Amino acid sequence: MPIFVRTSEPKNGLLALLVCLWLMTFPSVGHAQQSTSANLFQTVRPEVFVVVRKHSTGADLVEITMVDPTYPPGLLRERVNKLGEYLGSPVRGVFVSDPKMPGYAGSTKATFGVDGIMQNGKFRLTPVARAFAGIDSPNEISGISVVFEKQTPNADTVKDYRSDAVDVQADSQPGSIGIEYRISLKDQNPSHIEIPDSALAVTTGPNQIVPRGGPDTATYVLIGLAAVAVGALVYSLTLRGPRRR
Repeated sequence: MPIFVRTSEPKNGLLALLVCLWLMTFPSVGHAQQSTSANLFQTVRPEVFVVVRKHSTGADLVEITMVDPTYPPGLLRERVNKLGEYLGSPVRGVFVSDPKMPGYAGSTKATFGVDGIMQNGKFRLTPVARAFAGIDSPNEISGISVVFEKQTPNADTVKDYRSDAVDVQADSQPGSIGIEYRISLKDQNPSHIEIPDSALAVTTGPNQIVPRGGPDTATYVLIGLAAVAVGALVYSLTLRGPRRR
């Protein structure tokens, strides 16, 4: 699927603000700290933010933003396609921004539609984690933030999961923020990464939400920016018409 590169971005200033806020929160942006601490929101620094919204048609609208402003757009496109492969659903309406465009002050990001991340009330984190595993240095990803907007946890929601390959923790915020998962990749082999979709399969400890320990300004700013980008994505998919199953 070809990349559509935007030639203009009205929210460049806001994207630059996001990056600045993140750098202020973590002065040295690097790989996620792999820690056994109970609160991953205090120990894991995401290198990628994923925001997922459920559209009225049933499709999942996704925006992926890389923290590194020099992240290669072609590599991000590969990760988007990988996500579609792991979900078993083709990605649609893909737009990838290129920070090397003249006058562009934002980070590399992608917006697209896909099916199966939110499915039957469950949140499928395994395909997302696998899609960003196994990338060669210096673009290796160890920390991921995944936000499911306007979603609330229930008794079957995975809230905390630890294994030899991955650590996962959820945080729930009221209003439009919804549920945020912080993921630490401890193993870069995608086949070793498995995150349960149901709380009934979690046997590694108490399945409960641990407060993040303080506001995450960068996450809130990201949610606002994603709303603008996803609005354009919905318009694009609408122009394409209904998809044949």
